[in-house]
Amino acid sequence: MFSYVRMLLGTADFNHVLLCDCALYTLRQFIKYEMDSIVLKYIYNNLVLPNTEQAIDWVCRPYPILPYSNTYFGRFMDMPPEMFICKTESWEFDCPEYCTCYKRNVNYTNFVDCANRSSVEMPKFSTRLLPSGYDLGVSAANNVIASFPNCGALGYGWLSVVTALNVNGNPAGGGDSNSEKFLKCLRNVKKL
Repeated sequence: MFSYVRMLLGTADFNHVLLCDCALYTLRQFIKYEMDSIVLKYIYNNLVLPNTEQAIDWVCRPYPILPYSNTYFGRFMDMPPEMFICKTESWEFDCPEYCTCYKRNVNYTNFVDCANRSSVEMPKFSTRLLPSGYDLGVSAANNVIASFPNCGALGYGWLSVVTALNVNGNPAGGGDSNSEKFLKCLRNVKKL
């Protein structure tokens, strides 16, 4: 247990900023609700931090997929659970090639990050592994996508379930004759 704590908190930078993911969320919940106070004090005093006062000053930064990625979201022990985010495993989600996929620990959101990949087309993937009730956010920003896909095209079924989509910084849109049809595909989008 002690080496696990050291390993996780050893990933912080010199400003005591942690990359907050699901493993750290699990550790935080264990520290807050399950760890005996004597063990907690021992870990803080001998293995991790000089004192418990300093421990509450450790802050989280989110993965880049989240908005405001250059800001800190608060102290590690007090950060809202929905801000912890984790990379998805291949058995959890069909992540498109050349993209990175994440999920929120709570609030049931999957993110597909395909931004800045020099892609010429929108990402293709299946939502068959996306649990019911999950939101889906996709970023295809800052690529070289010149035209939008058709709803029914193979690999684009996700268009009908996506709830947040970022296509900024692509040539598509202005002169794309398919733009109107594409927008009609986005039946569940809350943020575009």
